[in-house]
Amino acid sequence: MKLLIIANNDVGLYQFRRELIGALLKNHAVTLSLPDGDLVRPLEEMGCRFIDTPVDRRGSTL
Repeated sequence: MKLLIIANNDVGLYQFRRELIGALLKNHAVTLSLPDGDLVRPLEEMGCRFIDTPVDRRGSTL
């Protein structure tokens, strides 16, 4: 199964959802769609695929 996680920043995913993502990666392909940031690389190293998706601060794509 393939999973897509959409977020507006990398910090929240890394700090609060890293364990969940790690568990999902054991049985699924996980793709993250969010703006590029410093914590994207560690998530990629865990095994996630990354799609750079710019988002403005009001939540709309640019």
